[in-house]
Amino acid sequence: MMKPGIMVVAGALYGLLLAYLALGLAGAGHGIMAYLMLVSAPVCNFVGFIGLLLTPVLWALLAWFATAQRRQWFLGLIFSHYVVGAAAAGFVLRDDLFDPYRKLPRGMYSLFAIGLALYLFGHTLLWLLYTRPRPHSAAIS
Repeated sequence: MMKPGIMVVAGALYGLLLAYLALGLAGAGHGIMAYLMLVSAPVCNFVGFIGLLLTPVLWALLAWFATAQRRQWFLGLIFSHYVVGAAAAGFVLRDDLFDPYRKLPRGMYSLFAIGLALYLFGHTLLWLLYTRPRPHSAAIS
């Protein structure tokens, strides 16, 4: 059985990796901002770049809620992450990738693809943790 404390640390490290990658892709505001909006939603969307520092906390909470007995909290947080992240990323993605006047380095697109694969891998693990069978408490006879 996975211990929630171990998963909190793993979630925080995963969030730190995503934040580092998002910061690199953002390129001081001249890169791909959609990834930053996606991985740190809903935190970064409301408090700006300072929210990037809270990204490891967000992912630690998601990992904890997925493994502990906080199933309704997980669903609420992941739903807000999906809705706010999709809206914010969709809003800026057109300008990030399809602006004919923006000259992004060639490697930026492959880094973006790697980042999306890493993001989807993390979500797959979260949902696997969430849907795994839980030990039942002893019933009183």
